[in-house]
Amino acid sequence: MVTWPLAYRQASTNAVADLLDGGTGTNATLEIGDTNFSNVLLIFNLQEPACGDANTSATATVNGLPITGTGTTAAGTGITATEYRYKDKAGTVGPSGTIASGEITISDTNIIEGNTYRLVSANFTNS
Repeated sequence: MVTWPLAYRQASTNAVADLLDGGTGTNATLEIGDTNFSNVLLIFNLQEPACGDANTSATATVNGLPITGTGTTAAGTGITATEYRYKDKAGTVGPSGTIASGEITISDTNIIEGNTYRLVSANFTNS
């Protein structure tokens, strides 16, 4: 197993954060979905730049929190959110994971079409 010095982990995290701002679309996004992303339940539009520089733990935090988003048609009368994925401005998938990992916090994990939700915290780390 390779051990990476902090400066290398920070540089790697910053490179991923910079990639989120790449592409020709309007904003990078954070999508919230159900298991295996069968449905995209909620989309948060991130500001530019999407994330700040990596801190001393090589963690980048999303800028502009809290951010609001609205439940999509796919959420219907309520589906439990279990996964997330960042997408750059061109729609290319970046970091992803499970909501249970604690890297993101949303105001409620029962997503209902038309309801408003808050992205309370969001970050990713190169450990």
